[in-house]
Amino acid sequence: ANPWQDIWIKPFTTLDLTAKWSVTPQLQLRAEARNLTNSNRYRTTGPNYEYHRAGLEIGQTWFLRVSYVI
Repeated sequence: ANPWQDIWIKPFTTLDLTAKWSVTPQLQLRAEARNLTNSNRYRTTGPNYEYHRAGLEIGQTWFLRVSYVI
């Protein structure tokens, strides 16, 4: 009923990558990269969703995980 109260999230694409290495039967290393394209999320509002309401800068994140099973 009121287009100023409608919120729309613009489509965005991210690229994630995971690599695993089994060093021994008990030890595993995992490298993870998230959002390699450095995409951000934007919310808009108003008639035709043309006005910027908020942005969420996600950025790239990197993880190195070590798993050991006893």
